[in-house]
Amino acid sequence: MRMRVTMGFVLSLLSAAPAFAQQVDLTPFGGFRVGGGMEDYYSGVEFDIKDNWSYGGMLDVAIPGGRAVEFVYSHQGTEVNAGSGYTGPVTAADVNVDLWQLGLLQEKPLSPTVTSYGVGTLGITHFGFPTESADRFSIGFGGGAKVFPSPKVGLRLDARGYVTFVDTSSFYVTGGGGGAAVSFTSSALFQAEFLGGVVFRFGK
Repeated sequence: MRMRVTMGFVLSLLSAAPAFAQQVDLTPFGGFRVGGGMEDYYSGVEFDIKDNWSYGGMLDVAIPGGRAVEFVYSHQGTEVNAGSGYTGPVTAADVNVDLWQLGLLQEKPLSPTVTSYGVGTLGITHFGFPTESADRFSIGFGGGAKVFPSPKVGLRLDARGYVTFVDTSSFYVTGGGGGAAVSFTSSALFQAEFLGGVVFRFGK
């Protein structure tokens, strides 16, 4: 359902851009996401999301003042590592961490073909565990550069930080070593992402 809504949103923006002569940049990307550690509120056991590859897409719709409204989707398939005082280390595979963000990008031209930018976003982080899932509010920030050797196709390099506010949550993590209930309260999870992609420019 979430994917259908997202695709509808992206397609509507793309179809509306020519009518308003807006510039739209569409960037499929690949990257690497690091970080994602918290502490069990009750036992002090660490709960870590393993660093792993990510992929997704960005859609920038230009607005006046060198700005753009940006939509970001980023998917990371990874593992969760936790520990229990009773069972020892526990590993749970096939954990998906999906970021859905909407925000504002500010560009600064460095040359006729190179533009740097900073960006801030708001959205949700979706945690897909083997037996359950949860959505939590998150914010993003970062920057990078776009390089256009041709008017309609370019390259993009980007670095992001994401903070997910876990609030009060409890997950049952299972793996080869057994299981452990991991609980968090008033915690924030930080991840950093480094990515590159090809930019396809539409409209003006």
